[in-house]
Amino acid sequence: MEKEQLQDINKMSKTDLKIELDDLRREHQIIKLREDIIKMINRIDTTDELEKIKKFTEKQYNDSYLANFGYLSGMRDNIQDMAENLAEIQNINELRYFNGLMYGLLLDREPDATDGLYMTPGMESMLLKHLQKKGA
Repeated sequence: MEKEQLQDINKMSKTDLKIELDDLRREHQIIKLREDIIKMINRIDTTDELEKIKKFTEKQYNDSYLANFGYLSGMRDNIQDMAENLAEIQNINELRYFNGLMYGLLLDREPDATDGLYMTPGMESMLLKHLQKKGA
């Protein structure tokens, strides 16, 4: 794997490398800021203060994040939240249905979006049917 990565890096132009470096710097900065925030939050021991922080964070998220990136990120977050809610209440049947529904839709409409997923037996069956239908 490292050899493949080195070959990919060797093929990149200086501009590509600079973009990659800038992306990594931004990602590192975000990770560092999140760690700093978590350290501060862990020092707070009252629910009232934590509730204020939560409300402020939600307001920032709604005002800044959703206002600027809105639809795409909001939809992604909604789908993720629905799945997490189902997992939290341990509604396995609905979670399995939701997973199968999304996977089946994506296979037909945007197959590249299914790359790298953990394959359940139901998903493997859907993929086989999809490939057979496509090959016919």
